[in-house]
Amino acid sequence: IIEVDKFVKKQKKTQKTTQTQFIFLFYIYSNYIEKFNIFIEKQKKTSSTLKLDFYNEIENNFKKFNIPIKDHAHYISMFYQLRRAFYFIDSLLKGNSSYIKEVKKEIWNCIFTSNLELFNSQLWNKMEDFSLLITGPTGTGKSLIAKIIGYSSYIKFNTHTQCFESSFLDMFQSINLTEYSSSLLESELFGHQKGAFTDAINEKKGIFENTTSSHSIFLDEIGETPLSTQIKLLRVLQDRNFYKVGGTTPIQFKGRIIGATNATINTLKNPKVFRQDFFFRLSSNIIELPSLKLQLQENPSEITDFIKHITTSIIKSPSAQLIKQITTYITKNLSSYSWPGNVRELEQAIRRIILTKSYIPYTNNNDSILNEITAQQYLSKYTKQLYEKYKSYSKVAKILDLDNRTVKKYIFE
Repeated sequence: IIEVDKFVKKQKKTQKTTQTQFIFLFYIYSNYIEKFNIFIEKQKKTSSTLKLDFYNEIENNFKKFNIPIKDHAHYISMFYQLRRAFYFIDSLLKGNSSYIKEVKKEIWNCIFTSNLELFNSQLWNKMEDFSLLITGPTGTGKSLIAKIIGYSSYIKFNTHTQCFESSFLDMFQSINLTEYSSSLLESELFGHQKGAFTDAINEKKGIFENTTSSHSIFLDEIGETPLSTQIKLLRVLQDRNFYKVGGTTPIQFKGRIIGATNATINTLKNPKVFRQDFFFRLSSNIIELPSLKLQLQENPSEITDFIKHITTSIIKSPSAQLIKQITTYITKNLSSYSWPGNVRELEQAIRRIILTKSYIPYTNNNDSILNEITAQQYLSKYTKQLYEKYKSYSKVAKILDLDNRTVKKYIFE
């Protein structure tokens, strides 16, 4: 920033090139990073649009560096979008493995493309045309990735009201496609006309109505979508319009569609499961999420970062002692566990440890935490498993032919 400041002082009186203007813009943006962070924190608490309380300061900077007035609103929108992308990627997506770094890069590309100059000049208002497919095992955080992208969309700024046109909270909508029968699913997505079917007493708006180009619609478990519905979703992606159930008037769709599935790409390429034209139209980009096992194999110590982040999300301000207690238990008792339920299972394990001070995974023959451990460790784990089942120290002591005090020692060590 100091070097940019020196450059600004030398250049602000000269005729500016586009490159120099971008340096000025970066200089202005960099001075308001913390204020934008505070603004985002406030906006997270409400769907009402908030006034940008430092708008006049930014406006004075634009004038100071002769940024064209017609571009002021756009650049404030860009500043806000850049800040939200950094903020949500950093705060919601934990891990420093090469896998996660690649995911972060792909998220950025889905928001801004790999060329920020191209995005700024030609694509900032066209990103809804780039649909996205997120794949990965159950529990890896596919909905979280979709939310980061949805919360980081471009939102227009109004210089007269000094507010952004919408709250980013309203720009992301999600629906789990497996929660509805095939007959109700299309009504939820597209809406229906009054009298379209037996229970259609009133007209209903679907999730695709009343959207803007800043909206992201997240379709979870899209791999389970009936083929008949896939055809109608293909129309939404390709022609940007749809019909209500029972309707004859096309309705325009504005927004981006993000799909997610735990099915593999090879499975989705099976035409009996997924229409190929729908698959290729949906996957302008594909983000594949790694399992927790892969991340920990690369760097086992990352488990401590996950524990701290998850515990903090469960308990807003957990004590250092509680985090240490959970970390100690997991690193001591579950260091060789492969976490087949991924981050979602780790979260439930932490909840269980908070409640009971222990977590005994349900293992199978292919995934045992009891490999390569001592007899003492085996006895400790088996004691905990028995206690999870019977909830009685006396019962466990009787089965193992131990006294109650020894049983308690194995359970809480």
